[in-house]
This record gives sequence, C-alpha cells and structure tokens, in this order.
Amino acid sequence: MLPSQHTVTGNRSPRPPENTPVEAKIPLFCKPPGLNITALNIQKLHASDALTLPSPALQNALLEAYVGLVHPMLPILDLSSFLNAVTRGDGSAGQISLMVYQAVMLAACPFVDSRKLEAEGFEDNRAALNVYFQRAKALYDLNYESDALAIVQTTLLMTYSFEARHNTTNSWHWSGIAISYAYNIGLHIDPETFGFEPSLRKLRRRLWWACFMQDQMVGLATRQPPRIRKDDFSTKMLQDRDFDVFTDPQGQLAAWFPRLLTAGQQQELALLCIEKTKLCVIISKIFHDHYTAQYKDEESRKSSDLRALLLYPKPAGTWKPNASVLDDELMAWNSALPQVVQQSPALNQTNKEPASFSIIDVHCYALCLVYRAVTLTLHRPEAQEASAIQDRWYPLMRTRTAAKEITRMLAELQNYGRVRSLPVVCIVAAIPAAVIHICDMKDTMPNINSSAATRYWKCVGVLEDLRTVYNAAPFAIDF
Repeated sequence: MLPSQHTVTGNRSPRPPENTPVEAKIPLFCKPPGLNITALNIQKLHASDALTLPSPALQNALLEAYVGLVHPMLPILDLSSFLNAVTRGDGSAGQISLMVYQAVMLAACPFVDSRKLEAEGFEDNRAALNVYFQRAKALYDLNYESDALAIVQTTLLMTYSFEARHNTTNSWHWSGIAISYAYNIGLHIDPETFGFEPSLRKLRRRLWWACFMQDQMVGLATRQPPRIRKDDFSTKMLQDRDFDVFTDPQGQLAAWFPRLLTAGQQQELALLCIEKTKLCVIISKIFHDHYTAQYKDEESRKSSDLRALLLYPKPAGTWKPNASVLDDELMAWNSALPQVVQQSPALNQTNKEPASFSIIDVHCYALCLVYRAVTLTLHRPEAQEASAIQDRWYPLMRTRTAAKEITRMLAELQNYGRVRSLPVVCIVAAIPAAVIHICDMKDTMPNINSSAATRYWKCVGVLEDLRTVYNAAPFAIDF
C-alpha cells in the first residue's frame, strides 16, 4: 500500500482560518509548487480540496485501474518512472506533477469498484469522477503547472469527464486545450527532427497521437468537430518500439499492484493502441469527407459560439464517390487486426468463464465497438437519405449489421460483468445502435422488426448500468 506519511489523505482537507498563511502540504513524490504560486493561491487550493489525495488504499485501486484500463489506449505517461516515483513515495525515485496525478485519479474513477469509493464517502463512481475533476481543474485554473507536457497530459485526461455538450468545460473544451499546447511545443512535428533522447522522443510521439485519438473520439461521442486535420502534422505513425514495456525485477511494484500487467500483455496492448490510432486516421477522413460543421440553430450562429458547432452530413453528391473507398479502408483495417483481437471473444463469440475474462479482452471489445460505431458514422447518412431502394440496400445492410454487433458485444460484456470496465466509447456505440433498432422496429418486414425491440432494450439496459459511472450516460438515456 502507498506510504500514508507521504500523502494528504481523506476526501476533504482541513480548512485553514481565513487570511492565515498556509503551507502547501504536497506529497514528497510530487513536485513542489512553482514560484508563481502564492500563499493566497495555496489557500484557494486548500479551500477547493485540490491538494487532497485519496486514502492510500483508494490510491492503490485508482492507480491499478489506470494502469490496466486507461493508460493502454492513452499512453501519455512514462509509466515506469511515474509508478516508481509514486510507490517509492519519498522523492528518491523522482517527482511527478501533482496536477497530472489528480487527473490520473479522475480518469480512473469510472473503473474502480464502487464499494471502494462508497467507503471513502462518495455516492458512486460518477460523483467521485466529478470531485477529482474539480480538483484537477482548480490546479489548472491557477496555472499550478508550467510544464507544457504535463499540461497536455492533464487536459487529455480531463476529457474523461465527458460532461454535457453545452457545458463550457466539456471534453471538447479540454481536448482543444491539449491540442493547442501540443502544437505550441511542436508535438505535431516528428520528434526525430529535434534529436531528443530516445525516451522523450517516444513520449512525444505517443502524446501527439493521444491528442489525435482523443480529438476523433470526442468528435465521435459529441458530434463536435475535430480540430486536427490529417495533413496538419508530420509525426510518424506509432510503432511498437514507441511503447515502453516496464518490468519489476525486484517485485517492488507487485507489492502495490498484485495484478500488474506482464510484459507480454503490455506488448499486446501496444498493438491494440496502434490499431486504434490507425482506425482514428480513417475516422478523420470520414469526418472530413462526409461531414461539415454547422451551427445547430440561428441563435448559436449569431453568437459565434464554437461550442454550438455540430457535425452534419454533407449533401450526398459531395461524398458519395468516396464512400466505397472509405468502406474498403474500414474493412481492410478490420481484416488486418492482429491475432490477439482475431482470437478474442469479441470476434469469435466464444464463451469464457468470467474469471478468465482479461484486461486484453476488455480492450479488444472496446476496439471492436469503436469500429462498429465508425461503420455507423460512415453509412447512416446514405442509409437515411438515399431515395432509390438499390442505393439504400448496402448502407442499410452495413448499419444493421453494425448495430446488431454492437448490441451483441454489449450484452456479452454485461454477462461477463465487465460493462463498467469499458471506456465511454460504449455509450458512443450504444446510442446510434439503439437508433437503428428503433428504425427497424417500424419496418414492415417481420424478419427485421421482430427482434429489434429486444436489441433496443439491451442497449438501454447497458446505458442504465452506466448511469452511475459516466456523466454522459444520463444524457444518453434521456436522448
């Protein structure tokens, strides 16, 4: 367990008397505040609990969830250095950013057993996520961190809040800040150009592609326009050598994290992350070729509020020639998936004992869910708008197949008891699938409408399960 003498514990820190100078009690494994942080700033941070960390037991649980379920598909940290600094606890193994650490806590909240959070006084996972989001935000708002890389890392993790689209600080807002800083420090330029040391070169390349992936994922989830265009950067595609495989020869980390990933698991997850990156490149092309950003209403247009910009399908004549090309790219991507995915229950539909359902399986399901959600994004406009039956047949077939597969995978994950291990992509996938099922319920063909209602309610059931986990789930159910 993390050494308690090096942490500020509890859900709320003691409040200092007003106008009394306060010393920042920062864990020894975290860097001290910069010179720009005044005594008044420290008071404000104490008042907002931004300097408060979870109990050692909850930190362990959150870190384990982060390592297994967040970091593999958003590899923005030098994880070995990060974990060594935290577990050593006294600063002798280096120090990390407190702001990044609070953001790690928030990103891991959806994946922790709710009973552990309830023991700390939280109502549910979503309540804990919101508390840790506010702590990270308080540090960000006071310019606590001056390291641009740490700011990119923090704001990327803050996209996990997935608040309502109309909220001024929703995921699109935070991904935009991360991308802005990424451009400012040249992450969009391949690090080979600058002659960085190997470890920094790998980290910068992973950070850029994490920005790109979150840009597309947020666009897929919220219909807000991505900011990065495929021609706006020169950073090379991720390769397996860009990922660090950490080991634990002395068993120091295993003492804190009994289910630490093996080297083989880390290598398999790196392959999955690379495949997700390639899929996001295709998503970017679909958004660029098939969709356009428009204001949702006249009032928003007059106010020039960028938060009100949404993606709408372009007129069919402008994208139809490219639809088959992108469809071929999607299917080629799916056919070339590595063996770890091809053999997973996500594609094989093989039953496994719940106890043997692994972290790798969770990420395979998540990747396949994204693929099906992207398939819907590509084909839904044509399926809905084509006037001739012969033009609608293929996109209808593709959308129905994708919706059925999404529902099947979500139902299987429910049976395994692992829906709560999925990232917010499961909501992204469940909503359009449910919409397809609603349309099929109205179809006159019995072979189509007979099972559509059952599939629809399976999607709703998954969203209900996630109501206490993600901010987006209640809005999705209302939708």
